[in-house]
Amino acid sequence: MSSVRDLKHDVNFIATELIAECLTHCYILPEEKEEEIYKLISDIADFHNNTLNEISAARSAAAKERGDIFKAIRNGLNQQIPGFIERLAGLYK
Repeated sequence: MSSVRDLKHDVNFIATELIAECLTHCYILPEEKEEEIYKLISDIADFHNNTLNEISAARSAAAKERGDIFKAIRNGLNQQIPGFIERLAGLYK
């Protein structure tokens, strides 16, 4: 199991990379699908903040529960990230 620090690092890295890709798309094609891009950026930022809040809240849970909570957070990451990537890829069609 990864440490809390590693989990937070992963969340920060993924959110930063996805937002950077969105901003790159805005720079390359400034007028196309601008509202959709900003909505995607907003959703990524909400995901980032909510996930970090879940991680912080889990740190105060009982030791037995903590592992299960972090595993659920990691599984949530694995389920949500592909959705963001698919939405971003859909902007290029």
